[in-house]
Amino acid sequence: MSAYGGEWPRADGAEPDTRAPGLYGGGPIDTTALIVDDDARNIIALTALLERAGISVAAVTSGPQALTTLTERADVGIVLMDIMMPEMDGYQTMLAIRKLPELADLPIIAVTGKDADGERERCLNAGASDYVAKPVSPRLLDLIGAWMSPHDPARTDAVAAYHRHDDD
Repeated sequence: MSAYGGEWPRADGAEPDTRAPGLYGGGPIDTTALIVDDDARNIIALTALLERAGISVAAVTSGPQALTTLTERADVGIVLMDIMMPEMDGYQTMLAIRKLPELADLPIIAVTGKDADGERERCLNAGASDYVAKPVSPRLLDLIGAWMSPHDPARTDAVAAYHRHDDD
């Protein structure tokens, strides 16, 4: 059962995922997420997941588009950043975002297919608030919920719990 509305439906028709309870919060997450990914399949999958949790979604396919969107839209509360993109990769985009004072505290979760040693640290050093490896699971909502509550003392515990279970 998830903190975000019961058992997770499975796209493949298999039984819902009931392995672990939600790690954080519950109910809808009232924010807008900006998905930055050059692969439409990833945008579609992430959008479906986020919208089920009540998150509004904006999506762009490049780093420059992300910078433009973030400077034009004050409603974006979190960014899900792909790393491997042409023109301006996720590392470069996160560094550029962090140079903008008004976006210094914006949560950015790096979402990458690279699960190599040191990748998490490289993402964090480039300005990511957190890191998840693809394929993402519905548990990503627990991580987003944690990052959307920066003053909640339970956030640190929720983020740590997510990473303890990220091999599930």
